Amino acid sequence: MTSKLKCLIVDDEFTARKGITEYIEDTDFLEASFEAQDPFEAMNIIKNNKVDLMFLDINMPKMSGIDFLKLGNSLPPVIITTAYQEYALEGYELDIIDYLLKPIPFERFVKAVKKAKGYIASTTDNHNTTTDSFFVKSNGIYEQISYSDISAVESLQNYVIIHTNKGRVIAYLTLKLIMEKLPDSAFIQIHKSYVVSKKAIQSISTDSVCINDNHFPIGNSFKNKLFDEFINTKLLKR
Repeated sequence: MTSKLKCLIVDDEFTARKGITEYIEDTDFLEASFEAQDPFEAMNIIKNNKVDLMFLDINMPKMSGIDFLKLGNSLPPVIITTAYQEYALEGYELDIIDYLLKPIPFERFVKAVKKAKGYIASTTDNHNTTTDSFFVKSNGIYEQISYSDISAVESLQNYVIIHTNKGRVIAYLTLKLIMEKLPDSAFIQIHKSYVVSKKAIQSISTDSVCINDNHFPIGNSFKNKLFDEFINTKLLKR
C-alpha cells in the first residue's frame, strides 16, 4: 500500500540488473524492490510478494523470457528489456507493456514506465469503482467478503484471519495478497502483521489500536504513518 510501483528486475546479467536499478532509482514513482537471475526465482518472488511491474530479459539460461510469459501465471505488467529485436512481435502478442532494446536510453525507459504507470492506474481505478467485495476459500467453502464488513486483517504464519462484522474468516493466503485487494483510502497497515479499517477504529493508544474491544499492536515502523497520515488529519485541538 504505497504510492511507488514495486519493480522486479529479471535478468541473468548483473550489469543489466544494475543499469535498470539505477534508472528506477532516478524515477520518482518507481521502487527497485526485487531482483531475480532467472524466471524460476522470479516466480517465487511474485508468489510471495506484491510486484507492480516486471522488467524481463529474454535470453536467460534456464528459461527464456518469452517462455516465462507463455506460462501466464498471474504475472504483473511486463516491460521486456533485451538486445534482440526479433522477439518484439511475439512479445506484444503476449500483452507486454513495452519492448526496450539494450542499450536502453533513459528517455526511452521513461516513456515505457509512464505507459506502464498509466496502464496500472487505469486497471486499479476500474477495480476500485466496480468491485466492493472478493472471495476467499475457507474450510472448503468460498466466502464472499465485502470491504465494508472488514474491521481488520491479521497475518498468522501462512494464513490470514479476516475480522469482519459477521465473525472471523481464516484463509490460506498472505497478508500481501489481501493488501492488494484493499483500497488504500479505507485501510491502513499498523504492523507488519496487521491491517485495519480506518472507519472501524474506536481508539488509539501509543502502542495499540482498539476495534470492537480487540486491541491490535502498532509496529514501531508504522507509528509515524498512522499518526501523521491518519490521526493528525482528523485531530481536533485548540
